[in-house]
Amino acid sequence: MSDKALVPVQCDVTLERLVLGAILARHKQADEALTALAAEDFFRPKDASLSDHQRIFSAAKTLKERGESVDLLSVYDELGCLNDLKGEALFQALGNLGQEAHLTPEIMGAVRELRPLSMSSESIRLLDDAQELLQKGCGKAEQIIEGAIEKLSEIARKSNELDAQGVSYFEAARDALNELGENSGPKIYTDVARLDAWTGGFRPGELVIITAETGSGKTLLAQQTRARACRDGYRALFCSGEMWARHLLKRELAASVDVEPSKMRREDLLTCEDMQALIEAASHQCRKCRILDGELDIRRIQRVASRLKAQGG
Repeated sequence: MSDKALVPVQCDVTLERLVLGAILARHKQADEALTALAAEDFFRPKDASLSDHQRIFSAAKTLKERGESVDLLSVYDELGCLNDLKGEALFQALGNLGQEAHLTPEIMGAVRELRPLSMSSESIRLLDDAQELLQKGCGKAEQIIEGAIEKLSEIARKSNELDAQGVSYFEAARDALNELGENSGPKIYTDVARLDAWTGGFRPGELVIITAETGSGKTLLAQQTRARACRDGYRALFCSGEMWARHLLKRELAASVDVEPSKMRREDLLTCEDMQALIEAASHQCRKCRILDGELDIRRIQRVASRLKAQGG
């Protein structure tokens, strides 16, 4: 028996057949599905160049790009011209796909479900290949790992392509009402009473941009929000491209014990009482929340945030 761990590959044959069936049945959203998807979004066994479902979808997409009708017979003929899926295999692969859509009014939900499944399969295959290269010592480990990270980032970017098409007003209204009746996730407060009363707390999925003049307290507000979230039991990643972590903490510690900020730059002005108060405040700082400083980019922030989430939410 192989010493490799067996990893389940993500695949939903029924879902794939539903989408292909809708396309072959000339569903009203067939063109939208053909535009949104690629052959790679259908499951491919590791040792196969293409799966039957990938071949059928590729034939349908080729017909669409040529401006020809896409239906069961035209795809059958296209595959026959390509000498692909001959004879019994062709009949078996196409089967009654055209009847499996059941003429459902909405198939884009199924289309959107295929993308994360294909991402999982592609990621598993990529990591499996990277593991094999590392075990065999084929090339430098750093290059193999960096290459895998870059390809994984590309896979992640694909997940946004379907979202770029937006959702219907009906879907948005449905989701809005569903959210009212359920726990929509954490609410993050700033400890500024009027602001918290006005917003009801910041929530998942929101992008909040706070702008103000230099020196007006944006960093202090961010630090205060982080501290409140920490008290509420949430872990925070504070990303600072402006100041090092130790400089941020000088501000925070000074504010927490009412030491003049100017004293943090002039140690000779600090009294013994000041130092004792600062040491006491430092001893109570969170050991789980993190500060990411230095040169920042989205990929670095995403990697660190994902790692922290995996370690404990």
